[in-house]
Amino acid sequence: MTQPKTERLGVSALDYFFSEKGWLFREQTTHDYGIDAHVEIVENLRPTGKLIALQIKSGQSFFNEEVGGAYVFRTDDKHIAYWVGHSMPVVLVLYNPETKQAYWQHVSRETIETTGKAWKILVPSISIFEEPD
Repeated sequence: MTQPKTERLGVSALDYFFSEKGWLFREQTTHDYGIDAHVEIVENLRPTGKLIALQIKSGQSFFNEEVGGAYVFRTDDKHIAYWVGHSMPVVLVLYNPETKQAYWQHVSRETIETTGKAWKILVPSISIFEEPD
């Protein structure tokens, strides 16, 4: 049996999560520049026209660096500029295919930090896509 492509696992998991909630998940099937999908919020069975852009990163390697209860995601100038300047709110999602859990952080000027040469975003380990209690 061949291993599924790791990046597809994250996209598929988020598609399932949002579809199960009745929200509209729209994968960006053309080669993107940092946005893998859009999600449209649905309230009372009606699409609201409110969209969120998702950047989905899937793989165990995204969980190798942790500090203060958050996973550290490192990226470059061009992606930060694109996400912060995007017309929609951008949410970074880290998907762990081993635990089948997805963690998120809104990308904004408040949540990005310069490292001097690049950028990092802290994705809290408590910000997980799951059913509320």
